[in-house]
Amino acid sequence: MSSVRWQRRVTCPAKINLGLWVLGQRADSFHALASLVVQTQWGDDLEMTWHAEAGLDRLKCDVPDLPTDERNLIIKACRLFRDRHALEGHAVFRLDKRVPWGGGLGGGSANGAWALRLLNEAHGHPSTPAELHELAAELGSDVPLFLWDAPVWMRGRGEEIEAVEAALAERLRRLAVTIAHPGFPVETLWAYRELAARQAYSSASQVEDAVQHWHQAQLPSLEAFHNDFRAVVDCKYPTIPVVLDALGEVEGIRAQLSGSGSACFAIYEEASRAGAVERVIREAWGNSAFVVHTQMR
Repeated sequence: MSSVRWQRRVTCPAKINLGLWVLGQRADSFHALASLVVQTQWGDDLEMTWHAEAGLDRLKCDVPDLPTDERNLIIKACRLFRDRHALEGHAVFRLDKRVPWGGGLGGGSANGAWALRLLNEAHGHPSTPAELHELAAELGSDVPLFLWDAPVWMRGRGEEIEAVEAALAERLRRLAVTIAHPGFPVETLWAYRELAARQAYSSASQVEDAVQHWHQAQLPSLEAFHNDFRAVVDCKYPTIPVVLDALGEVEGIRAQLSGSGSACFAIYEEASRAGAVERVIREAWGNSAFVVHTQMR
């Protein structure tokens, strides 16, 4: 007799930061930031099976060197959820990993958020949306954004989430996206330390100007696709500005670094231009670069 009580498979979407402004370091050592974040229709596949009998929560992954213990946000999410609720049985997760690690695409954070969402759904939603948000923020600064299925403004250390207005969200969903990864990661803590050392921060007024620009323009100018991490990442990893500069020279293409990198993205209005965008990327980075074409959610 099968012990399976509940099962569901979902896509944990990759995110891109269309704009990212770091405002400075807070008293709690976190950095204050503002970001326009969208999730894409491409990402990891995560399946959760809930078994009725007692046992250890487990994670299986198709990437052999990916941690599947408490270092993984999926297992951490299980522990946090169990701390809040008395659960009978155990979970077995299966993760098919597609989002490159260390690319600024939020792959691990999306996994953690969706583990919370699946656990909550499997048990009849014992956590309210506010409680789920609190658990997600405990997992990581950018985990809460994946509780939303829409483009959002992210503020604070990342835990303050606000959905963008409907008209802007609809315009963004019509745009095509190409994501490229050069094959190496950028360490987020290093990037923040370098920003702090250089005091290469944005001001609140710069953020508000960008917000207005995003709400008014059909396809904003390159200036609206700002990312403060470029000030430090470009210096250490010169291959990144090479591809972004090449993409920026193509009319109608907007390209930028996502998060602290190393992944970059290009957005454009006509999906038929994907092949031309990929050719520019491969001319800059070679055929070994990881490239995927998708759309925003």
